[in-house]
Amino acid sequence: MSAPVTVVLPADITTRRIEAQAELGALQRRREAIPAELERLDERVAAGDQGAIQEQAALRVEARYLPGKIAVLEPRVRALVADEERLRLTLFAERQQREYAESREAVASTFAALRSALYDAAVKAGFHRQNVEVLAQREAALHLGEPERERIVRSRDSGAAFVLTFAEALSRHLDGLPTHDRELLDRVTDAEMGDALRIAHDGFHHQ
Repeated sequence: MSAPVTVVLPADITTRRIEAQAELGALQRRREAIPAELERLDERVAAGDQGAIQEQAALRVEARYLPGKIAVLEPRVRALVADEERLRLTLFAERQQREYAESREAVASTFAALRSALYDAAVKAGFHRQNVEVLAQREAALHLGEPERERIVRSRDSGAAFVLTFAEALSRHLDGLPTHDRELLDRVTDAEMGDALRIAHDGFHHQ
């Protein structure tokens, strides 16, 4: 069963429906009550009580006209209920469209901010790469007998493994895939990987 559509309707629309339903309910209750009132007067009528005779006659007249009044009011109440429901659905659909448009705008805004932040990260990565290259050359100069020294420095200080781990965690988070609990990340033995995962996790849950 679907949840009821909740919107705030104009007061006059709801008021007209409530008043019509109340009027119809009162007429229906009155129609149901008249037989008992007629029966209550029977004994007095049988005894020739003129007041009771007049009262019973008035009740019969009232009972004769009540079905017609109810018949007129019932379709009016149904129409008011239907109008109110149509308006409710219309307003709800309009609200959904507004909220959807707001969400689209929010997503565009946050992705623009994310894209800008990634560009800034790429710029910083370029500077870091330059510094690593300088370090590799200078460290290699101190270890002339080790031809692999520059490659070792790049592997050690580039931060590539950190960035790759962070990027994979970021991608999973953006894709709505499950991520690890913070307590589990604290037990990661690889320092660089653990650091990247913890920073990513804390950033995702930053409020």
